[in-house]
Amino acid sequence: MPLTLQIDPQLVEQHEIGLSTLLRSWHHELGMVAGLTDPEDLLLLHIDRLIQSPTGTLSKCQAGINFGWDVQVPVLTAQDCTCTWMTFTVIACIAHLGTAQNGHYQTLLRTFPEVSNVADPSMWMLCDDGRTPHRTLTVPIQFAQGITCMWLCRSDRVEVHKLAPAVPSNETSDADLLTLLATQPDPEP
Repeated sequence: MPLTLQIDPQLVEQHEIGLSTLLRSWHHELGMVAGLTDPEDLLLLHIDRLIQSPTGTLSKCQAGINFGWDVQVPVLTAQDCTCTWMTFTVIACIAHLGTAQNGHYQTLLRTFPEVSNVADPSMWMLCDDGRTPHRTLTVPIQFAQGITCMWLCRSDRVEVHKLAPAVPSNETSDADLLTLLATQPDPEP
C-alpha cells in the first residue's frame, strides 16, 4: 500500500519541492508525529498533485519534485515511541505529463552510474511506451514536474542494474575531441 504525500497548498506556487520537505510535512501533519512502524526494504510513495481551490476547482500542481541520492524517512519504534530516520534511495519513478483532465505516463529507472562515454554519462533510464529507453544522467525537468509515484529501496539493500557501456553513435577522432575542447569556455578567467 503506498504512502500518500500531499503537497501543502502553501507550496503550490513553488517551482521545485524537495521530497524531504514532503516527508517532513507528512511526519508532522496536523500536529501529530507520523512514521513507518515496520519498514520494509521497498517503499512506494504516492505524490498527490491535485489541489482543490476554495471554489472546488481541481488543478494539478506542476512543481518539480527533487531528491538527492539518499532520502531520510521517519521510523517510529514501538517500545519507546522515539523517531529515527532510515535512509532510502529512489530507484524508480512514474510521472504523469499533462493536465488533471488528460495526459501521458512515463517511467524513470535508476541504474548503476555508467560513465564509459565521459561526454554522456548516465544514471537513469527514461522509458516511454514502445520507444527505446533513453539514458540520462539527471531527472528531466518536465518529468520531475509530473512525478506521481516513487519506489524507494533501503539504501543498505539497493542493487541497481548495470548498463552495458554506451555505444557512441559515430566514432569520435582525437581531432574531433580537441575541437570540442577548444570551443569550451576557459574555466579560469
